Amino acid sequence: MAVHPDGRECVLSVNPDTLAERLVHCVPRDKNLLQVNTTRDGISMLLADGGEQSTYDECKSRWWLDRGGDPRQLNPDAGCTIWEGIVIDGWEVTAALDPTQVPLHDYSRAVAVRGDRRVDLGPILSSTLVACGEHVYWLTEDYELDAHWQEVRRWRPGTDRVETVLHQADEHGRRPPACTQGVFSTSHTAYKNAEPTAQHTRYLDNP
Repeated sequence: MAVHPDGRECVLSVNPDTLAERLVHCVPRDKNLLQVNTTRDGISMLLADGGEQSTYDECKSRWWLDRGGDPRQLNPDAGCTIWEGIVIDGWEVTAALDPTQVPLHDYSRAVAVRGDRRVDLGPILSSTLVACGEHVYWLTEDYELDAHWQEVRRWRPGTDRVETVLHQADEHGRRPPACTQGVFSTSHTAYKNAEPTAQHTRYLDNP
């Protein structure tokens, strides 16, 4: 992200070989660009009303920018509670804050929509949704019991089933998963007697 000379916040792309920068899109002055997420199909932007001083507590909206088009809003029915939002293989995957947890921002509920098809992906930890390879990945945990376990789950666009990739009974952590050059990674903290003992990072090279 960068700031335009006229004060607007903008998204830039950088060529990794030449480090040449290209201006992709600038948001209106009355919006604050909170997050930028990417998939192989385009760029997702989380915006907050109120300009550069606005925060995650303001009314939010998700906008999608494909490789050649104008931005369009994702899941406008979610209103101000929208959080995640990407498009992959024609599917819109979005997540809105759990209304039972507001004003906390920790938990969302995700859904994938394409035309008349709709797949409920269930609860997720906010800001952990990432597209990698042929799947969408996220973290989840049992926040009602506040138990020290966490799962990595994934969904392949077009299917009706969510898979659990990793379940750790005594581990949890807030570091979001990552996808780097086609390799998925996730980190968790191990606990013993409620005290952290180790940090574990795991990789999946065929996501």
